[in-house]
Formats: sequence, structure tokens, C-alpha cells
Amino acid sequence: MYEVEKESFRELVKVLDPRYVMPSRKHFSQVELPRLYDACRAKVEREVCSVGHFALTTDLWTSRVTQPYMSVTIHFISEDWTLCARCLQTAYFPDDHTGAMLAQGLRDALESWGLQECHLVCVTTDNATNNITAMELNEWQRLQCFGHRLQLAIENTLKALTPASTKQAVERAVGVCKKVVSAFSNSWKRKRDLAKAQAVLGLPPHQLITETPTRWGSRQQMIQRFLEQEKALSQVLLADKKVRHGNWTLHTDSLDSDYVCSLDLPPDESNPFPLLSDLGKKSGAKLARYDGTRVHEQGTGSTVPVY
Repeated sequence: MYEVEKESFRELVKVLDPRYVMPSRKHFSQVELPRLYDACRAKVEREVCSVGHFALTTDLWTSRVTQPYMSVTIHFISEDWTLCARCLQTAYFPDDHTGAMLAQGLRDALESWGLQECHLVCVTTDNATNNITAMELNEWQRLQCFGHRLQLAIENTLKALTPASTKQAVERAVGVCKKVVSAFSNSWKRKRDLAKAQAVLGLPPHQLITETPTRWGSRQQMIQRFLEQEKALSQVLLADKKVRHGNWTLHTDSLDSDYVCSLDLPPDESNPFPLLSDLGKKSGAKLARYDGTRVHEQGTGSTVPVY
């Protein structure tokens, strides 16, 4: 909305067509957007009014300014046997997020769209206690979210890994990814150098992905992106004097490689990777140093050429 009030934008429009009169921000917010909303709502109402049976998915969300919203999406099969999904609302929900309040909010959502509870087959939610309570109060059939269940299964499996050395190795490997991603995310210089390395190595110009606990699958995405960009990451870190320790520098052929990094600087502002050396403690791993052309195994005298 603010864009239409920017002097530079208005000048651009004037150059494109001097005869066009730019509407005000108030016109767009109070006239055009409500008109578009009414047209879209009328179209969705025509689609769902004749639906025989339908299912819902619902969840609570928090905006960037920490305002709570409740989303409700309807799923149904059309007359031509097409599976359809329509978002009915993402409504501001300032009430307490108790099961009783959620149950009432969902009933109000159905009523506002003229949908009958008797045609509702089930509602898919995550395993939050308030969602379970809301479904019980409304006496609606609840279907557990497969994505959430899968995420819980993965988390529980990682916690139950045996033997302990395997669990520790996985935790260290994930920790390395997090620290590297964090170091690049918080440094414009490393981002710039990463882009240059990607171009030289012919790698996709992708940004690193940060794990977000509430975003299911983000850990896997973080690791996949890390492995995709490991050559570029290594090249940038090898050239970064702040992550050097004598001749011992970061060298990662892969998380599954026999050769891992050695980085023993104390944790301070000049060393964003104080725990990377922990990865070298995994079973069978060898610490290595890089002299610019070859990787030398520590304490063995063996060398591996690097191209």
C-alpha cells in the first residue's frame, strides 16, 4: 500500500502515462482490496455451497509482529471428481488459545460460510493439546497431521539412537551445520564470498538454510543444502583467516568422510566455529591439515592430494 505514496513510484507512473491519475493509498485499502475480497469470497461460496461432504485443516499462526491468527482450509471433491482445497480464512484470533475458544472459533468459521457440521467428515490438526480438546468439545472426528507425526517420529528416533557414540556423532554433525550456517547468515562478507565461490565451482547460487524447530523438515533441508554447497563453503572458510589455527584449517570433504576439520580456537567473536573440532572425535575419524595442495593426516605422515 505504501508503494503508491512513494514519490519515485509516482514519478515512474507519470513517465509511463502522464494522463493516469494515481489513486491514493486510502482508495486501495478501502475500495479496491475489499472489492477483490468480495469477488473472491463470492466465487468460493458458490463452490462450497453445494458440497456434500468436506474436511477441514486448521492451525494457529503468529505474524512477524507477533499477532495470532487462525487459518481454516476446506477440502472437498468437486462434481467432476477434482480434489479441491480453499482457504476459508486466516483470521485474527486474539482470544486465549484454549480448547474451548478454538472450538467456538471453528464453529463460527463454519457458520460464516454457511457450512453444516453434519457434512463435516474430519478435521486435520497437529497434536497440540488445545486442538485435541477443541475437537473433543465439538465432537468432531480429528485426523492427526502426517507431517507433524513424521517430524515427531524423526525427533524421537534421533533421541533414541544407539550406541551413544552414534548419537553423539549425529549431534556433532548437526552442530557443525548449524554453526557454519549461522556464521554465513550473520556475515555479509562470507555471503559475498560464497556467491563468488559458487560461480567459480559451478554450484547453484542457493542461500544456506537455517533450521527452524517449528518448521518441519527444516533440519533435513539445512543439511541437504550444506552438502550441496560444501565445496564452496570449504573454499570460503579456507580463505578466511579468522577460522585458521596455524596450519590447521577447516577441511570437509563430506560429513561421511574420513577427513574432518580441526578447529581449536577458543570461543570468542573472532572464532564463530569453536566446536567444529568436536566432529573429529567421531569413531574412525582422522584430523587433517591443509597446506594448499594436499591434506595431511595428523600424526601419520599420510597425504591426500586436493584438486
